[in-house]
Amino acid sequence: MRKFLVVSISVVITLLICEGALRFLTNQSGNKPPILDIQFPSREIFPHDQIMTPEEKLLMSNYWYNFLIVDGEKITKGDLWGILREDDGLGFTAKENASSTNRWWQSNNIGARSNVITTRAKSPGRERILLFGNSYAQASRVPQNMTIDFYLNSRRPNIEAINFGVDGYGMAQSYLRFKILKNELEYDRVFMIFVPGADLEREINASRYLGLGWFSSYSITIQPRFVIENGELSLIPSPYKNLDEMIEQNGDHVSERLKHHLRKYDSFYFPLWHEETPVLDKLLLVKLIKYGLYKHRKNTINQNLMNADSESVQITKKITETMAKEVEEDGGAFTLIVLPTIWDIHYYRSDPDFKHKWNVMVSEVCTYQISCLDIMKDFQALPIEFFDTGYDQTHYGPKTNSLIADIILRKKMQ
Repeated sequence: MRKFLVVSISVVITLLICEGALRFLTNQSGNKPPILDIQFPSREIFPHDQIMTPEEKLLMSNYWYNFLIVDGEKITKGDLWGILREDDGLGFTAKENASSTNRWWQSNNIGARSNVITTRAKSPGRERILLFGNSYAQASRVPQNMTIDFYLNSRRPNIEAINFGVDGYGMAQSYLRFKILKNELEYDRVFMIFVPGADLEREINASRYLGLGWFSSYSITIQPRFVIENGELSLIPSPYKNLDEMIEQNGDHVSERLKHHLRKYDSFYFPLWHEETPVLDKLLLVKLIKYGLYKHRKNTINQNLMNADSESVQITKKITETMAKEVEEDGGAFTLIVLPTIWDIHYYRSDPDFKHKWNVMVSEVCTYQISCLDIMKDFQALPIEFFDTGYDQTHYGPKTNSLIADIILRKKMQ
């Protein structure tokens, strides 16, 4: 008993010394370690400067982006990202009949990225293709005449490719959007663009703000996602009808209802980090320990996202199989297009482990029943300098979008 008491006192003294040293550092001008600036996110579930009315969100889309000027035009956020609106089932979606300041991004009557009305019936003599996916499918960060669907339509006049990609979507929201639209439109083919480097983390995430650190007016809401139960997809909708209800039930504090949802359905929500520990959270040493554990967990999840047996890959596989079956039942043809980011192209060439993971992942998702196109293979034949980027240096530019369209036409539209 005495030995235990001595050890306990020694541990407490050591911790107090460490805490004192950390607090001393915080008071030394110019010597404060950046890690000590870390703030607990517990009471920051709603970044108040991002809570806006629909009118304020629309106004925000007209803001000049980072002093970017192209051909004498001040390019806005709406030009690059598009214009969104809240949606009870999808979390958010493209605003219908909208146009950005410089008309780089335009949507039609059903929210497709197009300045042409889409009718229910197909145009005579044209094959209608519905294109779904995230910002890469939308061809974010470039004008309307530099998108994948634009090049598909330009190359083949007998094709009517309609772009339903939405910035910020994962496979789950893309599939849900397909389910909404498939009964409203006649179609021949569906292309789902799957970008592992962007999509996989979103399949196991509910709060883009808390889980992934996004700062936008639409990242605050809880997004729908899927889980697999008894071998079938099970939709997990947001626990709230809309953002107003979410704010009303949480305010500045996270409710138990929301905590329960995030603990269960958001792999990036870490209770030890995102939730308060009374008294102990006042200690800098506790903050550092919690932050270290949180970063370790997040890094571990990210490192394993592409593993064939990961939850992300298995959900993606099930979404793909389910969507392909529904398209087939409608008499259409389905293709999953696996698209690497520019960083994925680099890692595939330089890192044998990444290359192996990528190939195994694609083999897992693209079973023999699924029509699949892994564009990584085609990209490997080109120098890295070939690939251009959009106007914020992230997504692909017109040359690469044109190449993607050519690969699709050559390999899936012969």
